[in-house]
Amino acid sequence: MRYIWFLMLVTVFLAGCSSGECPKGTEKKCEIVKEPYTETESYEYSLKYGVVSDTTTGTLLSLLNYGTEQITKIKNFDEKGGIFKVKHTYRTLHKNGVEYNSTYLSPGETKDFITTFDTEMGEDVEVKTEVTAPSETRTREVIKYNEVERCVCE
Repeated sequence: MRYIWFLMLVTVFLAGCSSGECPKGTEKKCEIVKEPYTETESYEYSLKYGVVSDTTTGTLLSLLNYGTEQITKIKNFDEKGGIFKVKHTYRTLHKNGVEYNSTYLSPGETKDFITTFDTEMGEDVEVKTEVTAPSETRTREVIKYNEVERCVCE
């Protein structure tokens, strides 16, 4: 019987406290606490890769035509495959140009991206290489916190 009486008293005590009022003889103490919750966020993910080598050489484009060849060797280090794009920007004293190359790389695969540009024999050529890896939108769970007021009757 005492046990039932005790449970009734605790129930009244908790009910009084949760309704915003405390039973007589007790006081309400409140504090601000941070309550965790999860939220899904999107982010952009680019496949992991490495430029193994990037070389510039002179080459014959045809019997009477000379040019510059740029070879960029790329390795896909990611667990997914995708289409990688390479942009070679050529610059000489007299002209500029841009050549593009793209191909699919499987996970762990290495391939050469080769472009050529018409130049004069012995002409200084500057080549800038830009690699664009495939990307995708992924999601992740992030823990954030709300500030809430928690009160207890003491």
